[in-house]
Amino acid sequence: MTDQNLDAWQFTCRLNADRADYVRALSDRLEISAAETVRLALDVLTDRVPPSVLEELRELPPETRKELARLTQEVNKIGTNVNQAVRAVNTRVVDEMFILEAEEDGADPEEIEKKRAELGDLRAVIKREMQEVFLELVRLRGELEAACQS
Repeated sequence: MTDQNLDAWQFTCRLNADRADYVRALSDRLEISAAETVRLALDVLTDRVPPSVLEELRELPPETRKELARLTQEVNKIGTNVNQAVRAVNTRVVDEMFILEAEEDGADPEEIEKKRAELGDLRAVIKREMQEVFLELVRLRGELEAACQS
């Protein structure tokens, strides 16, 4: 990698079907390319803000900057909660916690398997809901950037 131009880097990224569908859906919803969607996701993940946005923020009235800082902190807290929930869902920590508790209480093994399947369904629903929350956060970020540029 040391021989590459670090100002621009092009690479191939393989995504599983779920992630590819998610990128396509997000791209369509935001009306941007898949590559731009991935770049935006990277910006969100690294909290990277283009320098021009920071310069424009400095020009805003102090009350507006204070309110934006408060809203940013609020959105960051929401994002942290979303990340924790998604991580728990993806690692099935929540599922196994309930199942272990049921086993310790002597629950019927067939009932445990039934509940395991229900928890799998619930995990899928929660995952979709978390994706919607992420989309909303991305949309709000876009609105904030647009407001700062106007």
